[in-house]
Amino acid sequence: MVSTWQIAYRFFQNDWRRYIAFLASTAFTVMVYFLYTALIRHPDLQGGYAYAAAAVKGMKAAAVVIAIFAFLFLLYSSSSFARLRMKEFGLLSLFGVSKGQLARIILGEHLIIAAASVTAGLGMGFLLLKLFFMGISALLRLPEELRLSAKADVWLHAITVFGGMFAAVVICSLRMVLGRTVVELVRFARKPKATPRFSFWRLVLGLLLVVGGYLWASSSNPMTIISGVVPVTLIVSVGTVILMREASIACLSWLHDCDRLYYRPVPFLTVSQLAYKIQDNYRILAAVAILVAVILSAVGTILTVYALSVEDAETSYPVPIQLVQYGGAGEELGVAAVNAVLGKHGVDFMSYKETIGLRGRLVEKETDIVILPYSLYREMRQRMGLDVLEDTGNAILVYPTSSIHITTTTAEPWNDRVQIGGKELEFTVIPDKIGRILNPAKSLSYNLIVSDALYGDLLEQAAPEHRAHISLWVGNWRTKGMRLATLELQSLFSGEETHLSMTCAQYMVQVSTMGVLVFIGCFVSLVFVAACFSLLYSRLFTDIDEDRKYARRLQQIGVTNKELRGQALWQMAVIFFLPFVVGLVHSTFAMRALGTLTRRTVLQYGWGAALLFLFLFGALFIGTVQLYWRSLCDGLERGARSTAF
Repeated sequence: MVSTWQIAYRFFQNDWRRYIAFLASTAFTVMVYFLYTALIRHPDLQGGYAYAAAAVKGMKAAAVVIAIFAFLFLLYSSSSFARLRMKEFGLLSLFGVSKGQLARIILGEHLIIAAASVTAGLGMGFLLLKLFFMGISALLRLPEELRLSAKADVWLHAITVFGGMFAAVVICSLRMVLGRTVVELVRFARKPKATPRFSFWRLVLGLLLVVGGYLWASSSNPMTIISGVVPVTLIVSVGTVILMREASIACLSWLHDCDRLYYRPVPFLTVSQLAYKIQDNYRILAAVAILVAVILSAVGTILTVYALSVEDAETSYPVPIQLVQYGGAGEELGVAAVNAVLGKHGVDFMSYKETIGLRGRLVEKETDIVILPYSLYREMRQRMGLDVLEDTGNAILVYPTSSIHITTTTAEPWNDRVQIGGKELEFTVIPDKIGRILNPAKSLSYNLIVSDALYGDLLEQAAPEHRAHISLWVGNWRTKGMRLATLELQSLFSGEETHLSMTCAQYMVQVSTMGVLVFIGCFVSLVFVAACFSLLYSRLFTDIDEDRKYARRLQQIGVTNKELRGQALWQMAVIFFLPFVVGLVHSTFAMRALGTLTRRTVLQYGWGAALLFLFLFGALFIGTVQLYWRSLCDGLERGARSTAF
């Protein structure tokens, strides 16, 4: 006698193609969650490594997002599989299977899926754990590479989280199946599909919602965009669902009425099949389109933040090497030490310049300043290719802004007093917010620019304690030798009287911190991509039995395998790539809004992410085509053999 567990296993074995995408997506999610959990609980990251605390917080947030999304994904997929197999459960009930036995069959199927996906996910996670730790160690620039560590609590935590998810999913599936009568189960799949009716007003509503969201996101006011993040997302999502349905009906109706196109084998079959499935397809297409928009927008935003942070490293620290020494003695020794390190690593293309900054204070603004000559200001501005304010005899106050993209200022000149020691001078101060001319340091945040003649007079009268010796090395810092020199120079200078700052050092800090964000974001986005693929895959294989019957009838009236394959290919291409295109349009407007907030052009980052994911979608599409066609052909061969028999 066959047990209920054997029945569950045979069901899974016979329909493994339906489950393969779901298993792969779940296993991948388990793998990512396991990797993040292993990193969060790694003993070496509890000692306060630089940037480690921020990375662990990011991983914890990512793990929570993955867990929530995984549960929703499991719940949806399980309900889809349960609906697909209602007739099978009804037939089992007719053959005398009790509700208790039916519950054990459902429980057995879920246990097989849970055990397979969790085991595969943990196994893949453990195999990739060393590589994962190596990547994180490099991104965080840890002094030593993280050792391989996955204690029992890591495994137990991952198993408990996903075990609890599967337990909740089983309860929902049991309620869905056992709460129906035998007649309802048998007739569930026989419910006729209503002919979709086009509604012009629903189409208008969908268009208004989507276009309204686009217009809101296209506002030139940053505060309008910030206030509209949540409302625009909801408006565009609802509009997408409505528009996907009505536009699909309208498009297929137009193709049906286009005699030249419709009455050809492949278009005829494709349009007819898509029209038959439109009620089921549009929900999946809308859901995937929204997910794709979220993925592309999130990854595009992360890449934008990374790129702009790295760019701002140079604008915040415009001088490749800057050494500021206070106290008025020993300047030659500091300069000689820097030159020795540069020579040691072959950095001999730096031009050297030095000046004296006069430390003072703006009385009205209550701001510490350093006074510099106009000639230095003009030279540094020209080197960076930025506008230079004319020397009109007034003082120019250079603000410590790091954005080279701010070329105007609404601040008006004002009269102020400058205090140097016990002496005060009156100036008309002209604000300059275009960007820094020196790296930030103690008393160097605000630079007051005066004429060279006045600067010379002030320098002669200034006491040594009010002077700051500023040494500048200017040139190409994007070399391997400069990176090695930076690491060595950082350990040479410390203390209150000496301050060394380098563009390369700030660049490496930004790459380390923001690189972790990119790593986390891309990893989490892959989980969403796997879910998108699983949804599309399950949509295709949900009606595989109906597709086999349909294909068998077409073969009986003379349709060739080539024409059938063409029909299947076009249908799958629409289901795969239509939501991708819609999601890309949504993400384009999201990236445009981000460009308004950052005052930069950032569309290239969103489109770059879209291109990468398009290649990934293409690879998944090719693999799905092969599996779908093979499954369809296997069913046709079995049907032909049973008919011949």
